[in-house]
Amino acid sequence: MPDDDGGKPPKPGASSRKQGRPPKDLSGQSGAQREFADIIRKEFFDRLADLGVTTHQISAALGGEEFKGFSTTSLSQYRAGKRVPDRDKLLRLLAYAEEKVGRPLGDGVREHVLAKYSAALRETNPQLHRFYELMDEHEQVVAERDQAREDHKRARDELVQCQQSLDEALLRAEQLEAEAQRAGQEEARRQERGEAAENEIVRLQGEQDELLRAVRGARAGQQAARKEIRRLEDLLVQQGQETARSEAGLKDENAALAADVSAAAARVAELERTEQSLRGELEQVTAALEQAETRNGELASQHAVVLRSRAEVGQRLSVVRRQRRALEDKLAEATQRVSACMRQLTVAERRVARVESELVAVYRSRDALLDDPTAPGQVVTEAVEAVDAAWQSYEGEIARIEQHAVVPPGETTPPPARTSESPDATAGALLSGGTAAQTLGAPSSQGGTPSSPPAPSSGRPSRDQILRDLKRSNRELDRAMRRLSHPPIRWARVALVITTASAVIGATGYALWASWPDGSQRADNSPKPSASAPTTASSSQSASTPRVETSPDLGKQAMNTQAIMRLVPCTETESLTPVTLKLTSKRIDYDPDEIPTVVFKITSESECRINVTSNVRLSIAPAIAEKPIWNSFSCTAQRKDRWIAVSPNTPATVTYRWNRLTNNSCTNTKEAPAGTYLATGSFTSLFIPDEMASFVLTDE
Repeated sequence: MPDDDGGKPPKPGASSRKQGRPPKDLSGQSGAQREFADIIRKEFFDRLADLGVTTHQISAALGGEEFKGFSTTSLSQYRAGKRVPDRDKLLRLLAYAEEKVGRPLGDGVREHVLAKYSAALRETNPQLHRFYELMDEHEQVVAERDQAREDHKRARDELVQCQQSLDEALLRAEQLEAEAQRAGQEEARRQERGEAAENEIVRLQGEQDELLRAVRGARAGQQAARKEIRRLEDLLVQQGQETARSEAGLKDENAALAADVSAAAARVAELERTEQSLRGELEQVTAALEQAETRNGELASQHAVVLRSRAEVGQRLSVVRRQRRALEDKLAEATQRVSACMRQLTVAERRVARVESELVAVYRSRDALLDDPTAPGQVVTEAVEAVDAAWQSYEGEIARIEQHAVVPPGETTPPPARTSESPDATAGALLSGGTAAQTLGAPSSQGGTPSSPPAPSSGRPSRDQILRDLKRSNRELDRAMRRLSHPPIRWARVALVITTASAVIGATGYALWASWPDGSQRADNSPKPSASAPTTASSSQSASTPRVETSPDLGKQAMNTQAIMRLVPCTETESLTPVTLKLTSKRIDYDPDEIPTVVFKITSESECRINVTSNVRLSIAPAIAEKPIWNSFSCTAQRKDRWIAVSPNTPATVTYRWNRLTNNSCTNTKEAPAGTYLATGSFTSLFIPDEMASFVLTDE
């Protein structure tokens, strides 16, 4: 390094050698100071000396004449290890070295220099070293506080979004409940209309039964007329036998028989008119039944509309959809069973028509026995032809009824057979899934084989048997129709599912609300002050011990009024109003006869209320210590709540006056020594950061 006295740079072409005075012996200095002098000489002065930079040049470049600490003498003392510069001067020296070298110092070199400097400063100037540590800690705390505020703002935005989502979910749940209520009312009205249609069907079925009884009476009259015709035919045969004996008597008898035949023909014509009137009434009843079926179809379409209106709810309740599909499948099966019953009824009607046709054939064969074509038997033939024409029209009516029965392709209509089962058991089998043919003709699982019907002399079922089978089929069909006409009551399950969904949404909202900490929890999870400890402490203190005052001063602010108690608490999670807390000390330093006073200023964007007793807290600790020696919530008896209002225009003011007594021990208090103290104000809410203020207690 060039000599400090000359201050001239080396001449060009001069030999390279280590210039300057040799380093002095540093054995009398401390180890840390000596190590720092070695490292600063090596990394700064020697490196610049290699580049031809003298001490005078360094002092001139750093403003040694204007700024204290960069003169030639000061730089020489730094190099010799007699003085340790402050941190700002050290950083300027390192920056000047980087500028001259043309590249930055390595991270390891800079950290090594700063570590040696910190150790040397701790030995030579402990107070300055502690001040630098406090400054670093303060900068770190400020950075952490800024980060905490950003996290708090982000958390508050997320909470607002969650609250909006919860409000939307609750609104949607209310809409779904309203739709479910409307659908339930529509279902009740549909059920009432269905019951009215059922009553109408029952009434029409009663009229149909009366008409069937009238038809059976007409058929009984026809049978009586046919018996009379057979008696007359027998008389005609007897007359033919007696014709040879007495022609004159035969003519008179033929005239009487002709009159009787005319009377019988008139009676048959009257019976035919009666049957036609009964058929007209039967057609009217059939038309009424068709209208009832049409009305039932309209009700079914209205029911489908109701089902479609509930389909939106069904999108979220899959259970309702599955139940509806099961109901439709069961209804289709019941429709197939009704079709099977109709087929059985059609088969019975065909059997009746077939028996009647056989009876007519017998009548025709008897008419053929008449020898004389001009005999009165021709009148009987015309009567029989009239009866035949009537039964042909009846067969046409049966064919029209058959059009209502749907027979699936490839399925035959088996003839009905009597079984040993009761009508109730047969109807139960119909509703349990079996077809009408299986119920009427299949063997009984309990009785073994079905009972065989009595075989008449002609080899065909008797008329009484046919009528009994027809009555039993009608009863079974009536029971099946009555059971199918009642709609299955499944909306109770729908209401249960909707109620369960509302409970789940409410439980989700409650869980979301309960997941945020309430106003009674502190951010640092510290326990609440106990009420029993202050009582014990106060009772154990002697009368000469000064009292530790921890109650805040609210001045003339209103407390616990009705208007204040109607406001929302500022610490509740439902209140998203930002609250700002500011803490200041009235003075920077306090003499021994002065009382340190710390003031809270609390503002809010909208009006709310705070409980000063439990929400606002203050702690005081020495600046070089971490544990507080006084806080407002220690060694205090149970006090009543003091609610005050907070508004954006008028801030709430809470004043604490500290009498310099420590209260970290409730049974032993002592006066705090002189020094620098840090006051920390906290608010019992995660959304409001703590505030700090510092002051100094002097001893003179």
